[in-house]
Amino acid sequence: MGIIEKVYKCRIPSIVQSLVIVFAWLVHSNLKPIIGFLSETSHNNRISLKILLDKWLLHQPLFRGKYVKNTTFSALIKLLEAKNEHIDSMMVVGYDPSHKNVNSEVRAPYKILSTILRMIENETKIEKRL
Repeated sequence: MGIIEKVYKCRIPSIVQSLVIVFAWLVHSNLKPIIGFLSETSHNNRISLKILLDKWLLHQPLFRGKYVKNTTFSALIKLLEAKNEHIDSMMVVGYDPSHKNVNSEVRAPYKILSTILRMIENETKIEKRL
């Protein structure tokens, strides 16, 4: 719960990255228990799973390092493939969050898929430049 609190308060992508990698490892090793735990706990009246996914998906494009990218993206794929009712029904921060867009939330599976597709597109562009 301490890590969730730090994720909730953090705004710096590199620190969010170091906190999210912990949960990516947990997703790889204990998918159902970690989703269950995060779905049942909350911080500041917000479900812990929502806090994590909001920050993770918002900052994922800013993560650096081949290992971190591979680990976090494969964990996102596992979350998407899990077909968990908590994730499937959850609304997360949208594609263009701002104070003007008050209702800018989308379903988590769509945002996860969008993030994965954007990563594939970015990696393809990098390979073409080399």
